[in-house]
Amino acid sequence: ARLRRVTSPHFFFPEILAGLMPPLLPSVIAAVVAGHSVLAMSGFVASAAYLPELALVYRKNWYVSRWSLLAMVTRDTLLPIIWARSWLAGSTHWRGNRMLIGSHESRLETSALASTP
Repeated sequence: ARLRRVTSPHFFFPEILAGLMPPLLPSVIAAVVAGHSVLAMSGFVASAAYLPELALVYRKNWYVSRWSLLAMVTRDTLLPIIWARSWLAGSTHWRGNRMLIGSHESRLETSALASTP
């Protein structure tokens, strides 16, 4: 996520709009203001989000299990957390190596190249 943020922030910024949270939050607020059931509204929004995705999975004959819906909910729950963390942090560990992902200038150290045979 950090690498996408640094290399193409204009594409990365709207990624927060993907998933369930953007339509769920306004609908829950509207349900509270209107005095309707928050649980019913949440169920309606979740159904509108996940049923077409499950239909696509079924239609394309992709692998689906009893855990698929839970995996989709988990993905959409973690997406805002991952998105926010990518804006705040500048390094990560990948396969045991620390990677600094930032927009600072890169320079080639010629002294290290000159000492190699």
